[in-house]
Amino acid sequence: MPSLSLAFKPIPPWIWRSLSPFDILLDELKPFLRDSQSIKLIVLDGESMQTSNKFYDELACKLLLPNYFGRNLNALDECLCDLEWLQPAGFILLIRAAQKLLGSEGVEALDGFLDVLSRSGKEWSQPITGTSWDRGPIPFHAIFQSDVPTWRQDLPLIGV
Repeated sequence: MPSLSLAFKPIPPWIWRSLSPFDILLDELKPFLRDSQSIKLIVLDGESMQTSNKFYDELACKLLLPNYFGRNLNALDECLCDLEWLQPAGFILLIRAAQKLLGSEGVEALDGFLDVLSRSGKEWSQPITGTSWDRGPIPFHAIFQSDVPTWRQDLPLIGV
């Protein structure tokens, strides 16, 4: 199983799955967070994000999304690719109890979110040069923590 250190590099895959208990996973991330300086860890709770409304509420709050955020996947895609207000050296979205995330909305809603995350990871990994907002590649990853081994087996495993 790949090391959590991969979540701190601007390389794919952008989305991971972990079967480790949440507290252990968080403890394992802490040394990497200390070493990486200003990687932004954003913890989301799938338990409290089972409906679209709760999902967008939590994202808007935790990511400090602008007031004009449209509360749909297209708007989320645009905002996730432009999180400059957080002044990051990188992002890790850690989703606790991921098997419950958007559980009231059907698999299409979660698949759409995964697509947005994948596009965001790819976008952040590309350096920008020749503009007033030049930057190097920035890691952007999501780690979906679940204690259900059969949940989203299409996502690669990472962690302890």
